[in-house]
Amino acid sequence: MLRLVRFLWGWRPCKASGNTRWVIYCYGGNAMRMILLAAAMGLAVIGSAWGQVGRPPPGSGPWNHDVLVYRVSPNGEVSHLATFERAGVPAIARMKDGRLIAAHQHFPENNDADFDKVAVRFSSDEGRNWTAPQVIRVEGLPEGMRFPFDPTLVPLPDGRIRLYFTGNMSRAKQPSTPAIHSAISTDGVKYTYEPGVRFAVEGRVVIDCAVVLHNGVFHLYAPDNGPQTQPGRPPQTPPANARPREGQGYHATSTDGLKFKRVEDVRIEGRRRWLGNAISDGKVITFFGTGEDRVWMGVSSDGQEFKLVPAPPIPVVDPGAVALPGGGWIVLGTGPPVRGPGAGGRPDFGEPPTRPPGHPGTGKPGIGRPAAGPSAWGSPRGEPWRARGQVRVQKVDSDYKAAGSAKPGLFVTGQDADLMLGGFGFNNSGGALRLNHPSGLASDGAALLMTDRWNNRVLIWRKAPAKNIPPDFVLGQPDFTQNNPGKGRRQMNWPGNVAITPDGTKIAVTDTNNDRILIWNSFPSNNGVAADLVLELGQISGGFRQAQLGGGMRFGWPWGVWTDGKRLAVVATHGSAVLIWNAFPVRDNQPP
Repeated sequence: MLRLVRFLWGWRPCKASGNTRWVIYCYGGNAMRMILLAAAMGLAVIGSAWGQVGRPPPGSGPWNHDVLVYRVSPNGEVSHLATFERAGVPAIARMKDGRLIAAHQHFPENNDADFDKVAVRFSSDEGRNWTAPQVIRVEGLPEGMRFPFDPTLVPLPDGRIRLYFTGNMSRAKQPSTPAIHSAISTDGVKYTYEPGVRFAVEGRVVIDCAVVLHNGVFHLYAPDNGPQTQPGRPPQTPPANARPREGQGYHATSTDGLKFKRVEDVRIEGRRRWLGNAISDGKVITFFGTGEDRVWMGVSSDGQEFKLVPAPPIPVVDPGAVALPGGGWIVLGTGPPVRGPGAGGRPDFGEPPTRPPGHPGTGKPGIGRPAAGPSAWGSPRGEPWRARGQVRVQKVDSDYKAAGSAKPGLFVTGQDADLMLGGFGFNNSGGALRLNHPSGLASDGAALLMTDRWNNRVLIWRKAPAKNIPPDFVLGQPDFTQNNPGKGRRQMNWPGNVAITPDGTKIAVTDTNNDRILIWNSFPSNNGVAADLVLELGQISGGFRQAQLGGGMRFGWPWGVWTDGKRLAVVATHGSAVLIWNAFPVRDNQPP
């Protein structure tokens, strides 16, 4: 979702990344990546780094996000259906045979060939289950055009699917301003490019369109992203009348879906963006757009004048939606970052930062990442703070002995350690009575429950022990030995506290590092029982106006928990709030 590219003085685009979120710039013979990630209300430059060409650098890039799929019932209840990992900017539509098709940017972790390509998935049970992602194929793309991105799906009356997408000629010698193009398909996987530009605005960046067929007319909407800076010119602040306009979006119409004519721009009140998708029921167009902290919805009978209507509390950006046969919606969108550099992310082992000429240090002057200035450099340390994928250990005492290694050569990213010092072993708690930072106790007068925080588990004694005896059951682990963290319903990550109802039937655990509360509706009878309900604070946050709650912070890091069997109370450390359910929750992510 490239919002705006500002060219630095003396830099020129030399290679497309296969993604609007980062491009490669050249200065002389060197290349530097610029990562741009769109925020809900604008753009943010996440960072710049040297690294291996063809691989994105670290940071909160789009590959660290997931697409979240929700069901919204006719009475407005929201439930989570599915997650498309390492994905973004989704669209969804219903095919002629009744199946659902979803398209999104695809960021597989270990497949560079498919990285940042458009992929599609299919569902035959109204979004509960989805096929594995398939990267689309597009025949007939013009020479020099990069692979399509930012997909929008429009079912046609004859059963075909038209894909509208952002395209540019960034692989050609003369880069172009991004504009909207299209391709046609009979199966949703194999597409044929339709020649020509569907919609563009001279001198301004047009991307992330939404298209809907309404009463024989195609309506195209796109957010206003402001002007494009000319290559080779220094960055300048555009005049006020040229900047992106709040609540305003481009609007164009067509009778054949190919030749669009720009008409009056659409407007919506408040800090809302025309970044999303639209759907028609033959009477009105419903637009699902991006708001400050949740999805917004607007309806229009003519496609021009939109009126806001109540929207479900779904905290995603660039949403898409499709109507359910019995009423309600399936809504999907790009969720917040869920992984960072390291495991699951893409760490940077590039060149060390630039050392300014004449400044002490070990790096070569003018080589590597540009430094922020002399303040970014400390005293000489012998080695740059970030080396090229190497860890060097300096021998400082003749009594040290070298530890053997199972793998010769340099360290590599994600390499397992060979041994552990000061522990029982990898994924080994040491047993049922080997506790590691126990933090919470609960009892119903008979049973005793305890959170063994750093072992990622809850220990349960059927009867409160009178002596040092092992617990009867464990939650969060399959047995008393293992202690790895996890995100599943059978797993925990740093549980803070536990509560049990007075009748001993229900158990609630604050799964602190996973930002959620796990609930069991019956007393467990064996190890590793899956939780019946999950209350994810990140989802619950979407239902509140955070400007007044928690000082603008989203809810997270749950710690204290209490219940009397009828009500439930949880302390959200992040967000500075106590969340209270006046009736004990009965469904996932039930708001307080």
